[in-house]
Amino acid sequence: MRPKVKLSAIVEAMSFRSDEHHSFVSKKTCDVITLSKHELQAAHDGEPLGFFPPWQQENVILADKVLVTGDYWLLPDRIEYDEFGMMERFCVGIGDTQVQEKLRRALSGDEPFKTFRLLIREHEIADDWYTYRKELLKTVAIQWCEEKGVLFDDS
Repeated sequence: MRPKVKLSAIVEAMSFRSDEHHSFVSKKTCDVITLSKHELQAAHDGEPLGFFPPWQQENVILADKVLVTGDYWLLPDRIEYDEFGMMERFCVGIGDTQVQEKLRRALSGDEPFKTFRLLIREHEIADDWYTYRKELLKTVAIQWCEEKGVLFDDS
């Protein structure tokens, strides 16, 4: 029986994806792993493990395995699943037109992600946003699994 990836693990990894961290799925075990950009670069450059604390040495070894074996798929990032577009669509669904307009202005200003997060907290709609975002990420994760031919567990 082929292993299944936990859909919730993919959604969680995608939720916390940043420019500094990348998440992967093992083609063999379907485990989801997250590695820092620094760990991946260290593995690429062949930095001696002694430069790292023991907990991070394991990640550098894993990063080397990710880079060398081809046994891992890279999960989509914010640009691929258009998180900015998600935020724009969320704004459209807000009933309070004043809040909607504030959020839309935030998205066209400086530091749109940061300002958006501050405003949803200020207007007490953060839970609504995170629920909305999680459902969209789940849809993206399902589509990604189907494209890769990865079996998934949705429980």
